[in-house]
Amino acid sequence: MTIIQITEIKLTLPIPKGRGFLLPAFRYGECQNTNEMRTLIDRLLQDEDVTKQTGIIPYVLSDRTKHDEKYLSIRTFSDQIKRRVYERQGHKCPFCVANGVDTEYAFEEMQGDHIIPWSQGGRTVEDNCQMLCQRFDTPHT
Repeated sequence: MTIIQITEIKLTLPIPKGRGFLLPAFRYGECQNTNEMRTLIDRLLQDEDVTKQTGIIPYVLSDRTKHDEKYLSIRTFSDQIKRRVYERQGHKCPFCVANGVDTEYAFEEMQGDHIIPWSQGGRTVEDNCQMLCQRFDTPHT
């Protein structure tokens, strides 16, 4: 195993032997110095929605597009996103409304759900969130 050390921010990355490895181009528009990079890494390390901490360095060194979020394995919608979607939906479950049920639910009775499933590349962003009642918040195909 080869070790690459980024000495300015004191991180060590293990690199498997036998595999070609290229660091992605560093996007200077996002972090222009090691202090900004360290701040971003610290923020991501403390973010409870980042479920794959080993992906933080590849993400930080990437272009940080929507396709690079896979490194972090973010699956949970923030409460702020869920609240905005809940308000936009008028406190109603879209599946209930489609089935003729016009019930308003309390925020706590609903769950954020990916419109395009996360497992199929759906992002954890507001445009891909819908609030579903407990009856309909099940895995769908």
